[in-house]
Order: sequence, then C-alpha cells, then structure tokens
Amino acid sequence: MRVGLRFLLSLLIILPVAACARPTPAAPASPIPAGPTMAPASSPTSRPSPVPSLTLPATATRTPTAIPTVSPSPPPTPTFTATATRTPAPTRTPRPTATPTPEISSDALRGIPGAECLPPGRPVEIARPVRVIDGDTLDVAIGGQTRRVRYIGIDAPERDQAFYAEATAAHRNLVEGKTLYLVRDVSETDRYGRLLRYGIAGDVFVNLTLVREGYAQTLTVPPDVSCAEAFRSAEAEARSAGRGLWGMPAPTPMATTLAGEVVFLAVRGGPPGGTAYVAVRTAPGALCEIVYITPAGNRSRAAGLVPKAADASGQVEWTWKIGTGTRPGTGRVTVTCNGASASAPIEIR
Repeated sequence: MRVGLRFLLSLLIILPVAACARPTPAAPASPIPAGPTMAPASSPTSRPSPVPSLTLPATATRTPTAIPTVSPSPPPTPTFTATATRTPAPTRTPRPTATPTPEISSDALRGIPGAECLPPGRPVEIARPVRVIDGDTLDVAIGGQTRRVRYIGIDAPERDQAFYAEATAAHRNLVEGKTLYLVRDVSETDRYGRLLRYGIAGDVFVNLTLVREGYAQTLTVPPDVSCAEAFRSAEAEARSAGRGLWGMPAPTPMATTLAGEVVFLAVRGGPPGGTAYVAVRTAPGALCEIVYITPAGNRSRAAGLVPKAADASGQVEWTWKIGTGTRPGTGRVTVTCNGASASAPIEIR
C-alpha cells in the first residue's frame, strides 16, 4: 500500500513539470533584408510561464492497527474422570421349576379299609420315610425338611421294653420305600415338637394296622380322637387273637419285696401322655391295690389305678394314662394283695 501511494505522488509531480518543459513553437520568419544581424527583441510572451504550485492533499497517515498478540493458550490438561468399571453380573443359572404337587384332601383317603374315621376335609402332606425310630415314631422328609412324626392314637413299646424290636421292625416293613400320606386331626404337634399325624402308606392305614397286629396299643389323647373308637376295636381284636405283644410269653418275674406272694409279670411305662401297664400274679381271687409314685415323688390319681381282684389264674392287670405334665424319670409302683406287697421301678421317658 505504501508503494502505491508513493507511485501516485510521483505521477502528480512529474506530469505538470513535463508540461512546462515542452518547447514553444518558433514564429515564421519575415523576409528581412540582408544586413547586420540583430538580436531578437525579447517578447513578453517568450518568457516561460511560471510553474504552478502543486498543493498536495494531506495524506492521512494510517497508523497501523495494533494486531493483538495472541499468546497461544496451553492446551487444556485433559481431566480424566474415573469411569466406573461395570462388573458383569454373574450369570444366573435358572433353577428348575418345581412341578406343583396337586393338593390331596383326606376325603380321597377315607376309602382305604379302616380309614373311614379320618377327619374329612383335611389337607394331606406327602412325605418320604427317612428313619424309623420305634413302633409309633419316625423321621420323614417333608417340604424340604426332616421332621419327626408321632402317630396319633397309638403307643408302641419303647427301646428298653419288651417287644420293642418286633414293633419297630413291623413299622419299618409297612413304610420303608413307600410314599407316606400324613393327615392331621386337631393338634399340629405334641409338647416335644413332633408332628401328630395319621399315616397312610400305599393302601394301608399304618396306625390302625400296628394296633390290629398287636404291635401297639391304643393311646387316646384329646382332642385328637377321630379314630379312637376304631383303634379300641382293633386292640380288642388283637387281644382276643393273642397277636403281637398280647401273645408274648410271660416275662421272667421281676424282683419283689415278698417273693412268692406278689410277683410282677410286666411293668411298662411310656412317655408323658402315653399309657402305662402293670401285671402281677398272686393268689387267685386276692383283692389287690396299686399305688403309682411319679418321678417327681407324687402319688398319681389316674383313673385306672383302682383296686382289682385276681382272676382264677391269680393274674391282675392295670393300665392308666400317664399325665402329660409328668416329668420324665423313674417312678415306682407298689402292689398290695391281701396284705402282701411288692414294688418295682417304672420308667417315664
């Protein structure tokens, strides 16, 4: 731009100067007689014209615009934001969907021989026998748990009592390897947390069969009494036929206080709520009384502990219900016949 301005100024100066310097054309010569040469007179027109003054317009001096110095900004320091690492969720293995077992009512089981007494409309639990404990108790797998079941209405010999092995074996033969259908009466459990149930294995009413075959006796504990009458009839049948424990030979007489006058034939205790049994031999027709002292040292007033007369063979028997609140332990029974007495321990478990 500065070069352009200078060039323009030069043109403005040179052009007028050039116009003034151009030569003036000479006037035509007049015929003059020869004579001495005369100097030409100066003509006023022959003077050069003055050079006009050239006034140059003021040229604005352009102040260069300050160009802001742009300092390069340092590149921004990248800020690293912690990115949450996504932990892949563990692959869930689908669980097999359990096929719901159709609900069964006790009404469907009442058609089994002897099971007409089952309470109607009760839900049925399906169980698998795990371990037989004795003639009236077993462990079962039910609902993903192992539970202990006590049959309703019956009482079988305990581990240290006569006929225990036979009753346990008979129970095992009835249920082992089979599906067991369990029916509640009124109570859910006993005081020990055992499920109180009637049991059906296949087409066999287990409670009733154990009583009818003489492997258990009746045990009526209200309010679970729906089948009490059926069990009493089955026990009477077993007694009459001498089956099972009702056909056992008389055990070896136990020690007595007065040998030969009162001899114990059997002393069988049981659990609280169970049935106790005592048999003695004495003189035929003798009037006998029995006293039962509980493990706590109290005299029992159970309904079955009444005076009885010996039969023609000299035998006397008593059965009574052991109180549900009786403390487990060793009690004692004393039998007195015509003034002669004998005592023996009795176990409450």
